[in-house]
Amino acid sequence: MTRHARLAAIAIAALLIALPVALPIAIGDDDEKAPLGDPYPLPTCIVDGAKLGDGSVAADHDGRQLRFCNDDCAKKFEANAEELIEKLDAAIIADQTPLYPLKICPVTGDGLDDKGAVTDFVWRNRLVRLCCGSCSDGFEAEPKKYLIGLDRAVFEWQEFEYPLVKCVVDDGKLPGERIDVVIANRLLRVCSEACKKKLLENPIAAIARLDAAKKGGD
Repeated sequence: MTRHARLAAIAIAALLIALPVALPIAIGDDDEKAPLGDPYPLPTCIVDGAKLGDGSVAADHDGRQLRFCNDDCAKKFEANAEELIEKLDAAIIADQTPLYPLKICPVTGDGLDDKGAVTDFVWRNRLVRLCCGSCSDGFEAEPKKYLIGLDRAVFEWQEFEYPLVKCVVDDGKLPGERIDVVIANRLLRVCSEACKKKLLENPIAAIARLDAAKKGGD
């Protein structure tokens, strides 16, 4: 069985049968009160393009986390939200497409046609690739169901090539029972529940460190 075929089988199995999730996923595990979707994953403010620092401002937009470099940009966003969301989605698609693990639509199980029959859909900061635009309605009806399958595929795709031997948050030693989290179609490993909480609150620095390590910079 090829790697892509193996990933497809894993994803389909995750969609069709109720197995326990083996990894703590960014959508909140089994906590029904946890928000669905990923924290804001990009290193820059979507309004003015400035690099986000420690003083960045988090905001909720229709259940989706956004981050701005300051309060002024948060206010400016509200005046032009639709256009800026389109800009954000385009940036997320560009960032996450190379990492996307599935060759099938998570909703229908149909193959994705690399020649063009693919709909790139951003669900609260996560890229999901669908076979057609109408599948977005099916996805939005049961997002957790389909995100579990996608997270499993990300884990399967990236676990054997994971470049860091220490916690991506605090540089601590990873224990035998490390915690794996999927954010922005990336597998990130942390050493404790405390670090997982920090990661889910703001993963920007951790994502930058992981990406640098993949490029040989760590």
